[in-house]
Amino acid sequence: MRGIPKPIRPLTTTNSLRELTMANANLKPRSPRQRTHACVTLRDSPDYGPAQHDGPSGPFLPWMQIADVWLRQAGFTPGQRMRIAFNCRNASLTISPDFG
Repeated sequence: MRGIPKPIRPLTTTNSLRELTMANANLKPRSPRQRTHACVTLRDSPDYGPAQHDGPSGPFLPWMQIADVWLRQAGFTPGQRMRIAFNCRNASLTISPDFG
């Protein structure tokens, strides 16, 4: 005889009634980002920032020239309105004409 077996204990224990309460089914999730897009107008000259009376505040960056070439190849022209939508979940930008 090996002795009296121990009673089976539960796998989890609770310390309060709150721990036993299920999640609220009507709980609203966090609101999505308020701003998911920006509308801009393409220009044929670089933007030097707010201090335009002093001249250029810095050099015109080459990567901006590359982006301009890509936008031109995609069919966008200077002066055209465009909509830039950004998706933070998968880190992507979507550029499309702005008809609004």
